[in-house]
Amino acid sequence: MKVLGIAAIVLALALTGCGNAPAGSSGCIPAVLLINPTTATADHLAAAPGNQQQFYEAYGGGTCAIPQIAVEGPLTSSDPIHVTVDDTGLATCVGATSGAVTLSSARTTATAQLTCK
Repeated sequence: MKVLGIAAIVLALALTGCGNAPAGSSGCIPAVLLINPTTATADHLAAAPGNQQQFYEAYGGGTCAIPQIAVEGPLTSSDPIHVTVDDTGLATCVGATSGAVTLSSARTTATAQLTCK
C-alpha cells in the first residue's frame, strides 16, 4: 500500500507539471512573450555579421525555464527597404535608417527596434 501511495503522488506531480516545464506544457505559464533584444544597432556598411542582429522570442517572467526560443514565423520590418529579416529572426541592415525600425513578430504583439547606422 505504501508503494501505491508514493506512485500516486509521483503520478499527480507529473500530471500537474513543474515550474521548469517548457512553454506550452502544463506547468509553464509565461508572463509575457517578447522579442530579445528589444533594441539594437548595426552598421549597414560593415560586412556580415557587423551589419546584422539576431533576434529571438523570449519569455519574460512567469514560471518558464526557457530563456529564449527561435522566432516562429518571420519578423516583419517597418522599413523592409533598409532592414530585411529572414525566417530565423536574423535582421540585416542594407541601408542607413533615420531612426529605429520596428520589428514585429507574427505570434505576439511585442516589438523590437533596430537602428542601422
